[in-house]
Amino acid sequence: MAVLKVKPAVIILALLSVVLYALLFIPGSDDPDVIRFLVISQVIFAVYLGLLYLCRRLGVNPVNNRRLWLMLIGIALLIRVVTYVGSDEQAWLSDDVYRYVWEGKLVLNGYNPYITSPRDMAGTMLADSTIYPHINHNWLPTIYPPLSEYLFVVAYSIGGDSLHGFKLLSFLFELATAMLLLYLVIVARLPWWTYFIYLFSPLIIIEFIMSSHLDILAMPFFVLSLALLTKRPPPSAIIGVLLALAVAIKLYALFFVPIVYLFFRNGRRTRFLVAFLLTLVLLYLPFVATAGWQVFGSVWTYLGTWQYNGSIFKLLDLTVGNVAARIISGALFVTVFLGAVFYKRRRRDLFERMFLIFGAYLILTPSLFGWYLVWIIPFLVIFRNLSFLVLTGTVFLSYHVLIGYYRDGVWSEYWLLRVIEYLPFFVLLGMELYRRISRREPLST
Repeated sequence: MAVLKVKPAVIILALLSVVLYALLFIPGSDDPDVIRFLVISQVIFAVYLGLLYLCRRLGVNPVNNRRLWLMLIGIALLIRVVTYVGSDEQAWLSDDVYRYVWEGKLVLNGYNPYITSPRDMAGTMLADSTIYPHINHNWLPTIYPPLSEYLFVVAYSIGGDSLHGFKLLSFLFELATAMLLLYLVIVARLPWWTYFIYLFSPLIIIEFIMSSHLDILAMPFFVLSLALLTKRPPPSAIIGVLLALAVAIKLYALFFVPIVYLFFRNGRRTRFLVAFLLTLVLLYLPFVATAGWQVFGSVWTYLGTWQYNGSIFKLLDLTVGNVAARIISGALFVTVFLGAVFYKRRRRDLFERMFLIFGAYLILTPSLFGWYLVWIIPFLVIFRNLSFLVLTGTVFLSYHVLIGYYRDGVWSEYWLLRVIEYLPFFVLLGMELYRRISRREPLST
């Protein structure tokens, strides 16, 4: 009888999610309603947690709950369509997408974005009135790797001087990621319900379907590489190519390369490295020809100066100053990274060590934008880790800085919201680490 009551509750929560996402796009005043977004995003996340709880309790799967399984997938697709249509030509949470489109236009017209900043093109025929005025940090050349630039060209070829092209591209890549996540669930023999950790994730819907951030373009390659790593034997050369493609879209994938390299043995290790390096060289080569060592664009500027929504780093910054904070947080991350890569390496805990590396980065980084968390979502599907799952929802509170920005043009910090964003995460993380150390429990729950 209890199971019969749970099934309709699952459907009700899923349909409620559709309504809540639709509420994000109700027309209002000329300026975006940031407070409404903050409230609705947290309600959406609470509904999401309830949905996952019921799916886990019911053990939803396509064998015993075929109709429910298909209905949930259909509703998840409906959420994506509602968000995609509702957010058409909207980019008020982040203006990064304007730079994506601009750089596609720049490359298509024969310019090298690693040595040509948007400001350099002021007054030219390329400086349109739709995209160009909204480009952020227009004095800096690009920070993005080469495959992202080629995909920007594809997006611009589709949509021209509008956001349509990139939004469509990111929508299609997200659907590809969703399908490959299901493949990962199957080959890794994970509980079927864990698929909904990704499929209904508000982070995925808001940061990539709504805001169209770049990272989603790397996800199909990264997720497929994780799935292939479960094979025996894993195809090392193919995985090398896939990780190179992910790196060539977003450099975060580099964090995982050393640990995957050491995962292989003998000839497979060599094949992985050759495939990885050859793919990267071929992708970078057209830009290196004119940019030389400047091909890394503004990466060093980002690493040395930017900061936003940090947690541990922010505490260090307040106590010992910015420079010391960067040194300490960087040293701590390098320590965790090297420990994860080299200490008691065991083939069977590869994913756990990859999870540890990127989890440490998220905790110690000076800049934590919500979309960075997409790199940890595949590991949440694998390990069902509650602390980072909660952070994928509370991270939306970091957009509180836009309240002042849209009111008077200045980013505003509300420390109470920063505490609410991080406190549940660190409390849960502390409990998980305590259980793991004292009882030697695995990461999964």
